[in-house]
Amino acid sequence: MGAARFRSVSRGRAALAFLVAMPITELLTGGPEAVFALRNVPPPSAYYITADDLLALTSFNSHTSTKIEVRARIMSPRGKVGTLRLVHTPNTDRTAKQELFAMQEGYLLGLAVVPTASDVQRGQTFVQVGLTRGGGPNAPFHQLFVQDYISSKLAGGWPGGDFKTSVEGRGVVRVIAGTQPAAGQWFTETVPTGARWRIISAYGALQTSAVVGDRLVAFVVSPAPATLGTWAAAAVQPASTLWSYSFSATGYNQGPIGGMGIFTVGLPAELLLSSGQTFSYGVQGIDVGDRWGTTLFYEVEEWIEE
Repeated sequence: MGAARFRSVSRGRAALAFLVAMPITELLTGGPEAVFALRNVPPPSAYYITADDLLALTSFNSHTSTKIEVRARIMSPRGKVGTLRLVHTPNTDRTAKQELFAMQEGYLLGLAVVPTASDVQRGQTFVQVGLTRGGGPNAPFHQLFVQDYISSKLAGGWPGGDFKTSVEGRGVVRVIAGTQPAAGQWFTETVPTGARWRIISAYGALQTSAVVGDRLVAFVVSPAPATLGTWAAAAVQPASTLWSYSFSATGYNQGPIGGMGIFTVGLPAELLLSSGQTFSYGVQGIDVGDRWGTTLFYEVEEWIEE
């Protein structure tokens, strides 16, 4: 009898020791699920949507094909959580487009704003999402949730989203092929309407005619008719030569390199141009027979202009 009692006590102590030694995560796996009250409690969100409220989405976009989706979570007055999906087709020329959407009544719990295309980069699609009332063109925001760029790898959202202007942060990097000008003409490009550019680099090759004379190539920035800045090559180009020029925001003036007619021309690191401004590959002393080649490229960082 005493031996049986001893074995029982020993088994009890062993079981207790086993429980004490168990990881705490194993002890907490059981138990009832949490239950929350749905009546006479504080609201789950500060934003209650009524039948008079409209979701306003204003976009500024340069991507050629993307649409924009707003995905929202709303709790109804009865406590049921549902989702809402709204689709907006933006303009592709960086001009503003606003669209208003009716929403179901309830508490707004959160929303996400995403592009539908898989190749949208930061700097191409800028959005403002919020609440308004009354409708009409250019409806004012009464509450703003998102104001920032969205991309294929970065959605906008509330709560927790940022409020930024369209020229804050990184822009989209573009490499653009220029159009060959006529003989005797400078190569000139204009910043598109609604865009802001930072010049990163540019390239072109100039073939001079047999007419004797020196030509001096320079990178010229102009908001016509004035000239803001000129950055010239380190030497002049003679007649009957084909020389190439690389303009770079991180470079310096050098050339001709190795006697091969290759020049580098340094530009300011922050050479920012607004919509309507122009830059040119200028040629002082240009002859009517001189001509820029067909290989004309420039690299810019682009934003939607404020």
